[in-house]
Amino acid sequence: MFYASPKSFLNKLVNRAEIRLQRTRLASWPVHLTIEPTTACNSNCVMCNRNASRKEEVASTGFLSWETLGRVKPAFAWAERVCFSGFGEPLLHPSYSEMARFIKSFGTHVYLFTNGVALTAEKARALIDAQVDLICVSFGAARADTYRYIRGVEMNLVVENLKGLAEAKKQAGKTKPEVHFNVVAMNSVLPELVEMVRIASRLGVKQIMMPHLCPQKPELESESPWVAPRAAEKYFEEARREAEALGVVFSPPDLNQFTRPCHEFFMSLFVTWDGRVLSCPLERFQLGGVDTASVRQLWNGRGIRGLRGRVVREGIQTVCPNCFCWDHRAEAFLHPHENSRVFATRLDR
Repeated sequence: MFYASPKSFLNKLVNRAEIRLQRTRLASWPVHLTIEPTTACNSNCVMCNRNASRKEEVASTGFLSWETLGRVKPAFAWAERVCFSGFGEPLLHPSYSEMARFIKSFGTHVYLFTNGVALTAEKARALIDAQVDLICVSFGAARADTYRYIRGVEMNLVVENLKGLAEAKKQAGKTKPEVHFNVVAMNSVLPELVEMVRIASRLGVKQIMMPHLCPQKPELESESPWVAPRAAEKYFEEARREAEALGVVFSPPDLNQFTRPCHEFFMSLFVTWDGRVLSCPLERFQLGGVDTASVRQLWNGRGIRGLRGRVVREGIQTVCPNCFCWDHRAEAFLHPHENSRVFATRLDR
């Protein structure tokens, strides 16, 4: 069992017991927290919905304030992990490293997702000093033209920044932050997987994770490995063999169809840059805001308790139909529910 501190270990044990007992009012705190620094971004990824359903929120973006961060403070010491990222590029926040250091001071595991464009030498040193545990780099491909198509930025810049991070860790005598690649599974990328594994190895990347593509427009559906799973599996196997030889963990997407339990309503909270609290990172339900209620009140508020009760009585399939968190089918990925807080059901009214 992973845990960051004795408090987080105890909290996770209590949380697991409460899930088994089907409690809707929890004595435990959120095991996983996501804190969003901003929705601003400096890349233009082809698979992103910034130009579709998120236009409204992107146009009104801002930066997480210290006041809002302070209101989440009581939950930090109990959390197993804090993802200090959200929908946007976190390193654009002018106080990002200072805020990361603050969160880390409570003994939790702190990680982030970044496109790597703003990971300058100065920011790399600041993240090392802040004792951030893990950086997940949203990597695009192994060739410059494919990378430009997928991520909308220059591959060489990201690679040079990662070399700078590796050098800064070496100079500081540190092994953290550990670096992983987060590569969205797209058919355009699959022929380059073996070379991407080699790039990862050269850069000291420990793991390559490949989440499924969720097409934001119909023309991207053909990019999903679900449309030709046997062909995709051949690429995954080649990359898996190369990764094993080079000591890199390679985690391709599972192309089998199945269902599984989902305990997000019992374990997780997502706090947006402007203080709204969402039930999970897929943003279906808005529970309120930290400007009007404490994290503890929101965690056991009427809205989230109602969701937990429905999950217990009716099952997650009724509360969150067609959600790939529990419904691991091609349809759930190819035609996902709108993943945008613009469409979130408000439970605080």
